[in-house]
Amino acid sequence: MRQVLLNLLNNAVKFTPPGGQVTLLVHLEQPEAYKDSDCIQPIPSGACNLCFSVLDTGIGIAAADHAKLFQAFVQIDSSLNRQYSGTGLGRMLVKQIVELHGSSVIVNSEVGKGSFTVRLPYACQAPNVIAAAPKMIPSEAFLLPNDRVLIVEDSTAAAEQIARYLRGCLESRIDRKKLTRLGCK
Repeated sequence: MRQVLLNLLNNAVKFTPPGGQVTLLVHLEQPEAYKDSDCIQPIPSGACNLCFSVLDTGIGIAAADHAKLFQAFVQIDSSLNRQYSGTGLGRMLVKQIVELHGSSVIVNSEVGKGSFTVRLPYACQAPNVIAAAPKMIPSEAFLLPNDRVLIVEDSTAAAEQIARYLRGCLESRIDRKKLTRLGCK
């Protein structure tokens, strides 16, 4: 999803003039809210949509040009090629990633403003349901009295950090002499 958001936000910033506005909205949509949504696959019971919307006050896209939006190597207006660089691959990638997640990109744009919305299936619980904490197994259950931990790390600093962490977690189980011999204090 990082790549989807980066591509949508980069395009919004690129095509919004100085003084314009780019907004990212993120929210969960409950099942009732998206019965008529543009999702490709049905959303299972107990699921929500995670919605990302990128809105801008940029140059916008005429409704007649929406079909060209997700084609590779296509810019909507060829006269913009000199002013705005780009190949259109980012938009195509966004569409493909979102479709792999079982959804689609919704375009709501006109000249002078626009938005791209992505709704992704997301497993969520009802707001009044609290999940029980998993049972914790004491760390001692995994170690026998003479067990040792071998830290294999190229960086001495990282090995020392790991050793400090393990000492804190398993103070009574780590052989201090062995750690000291390895250069960890």
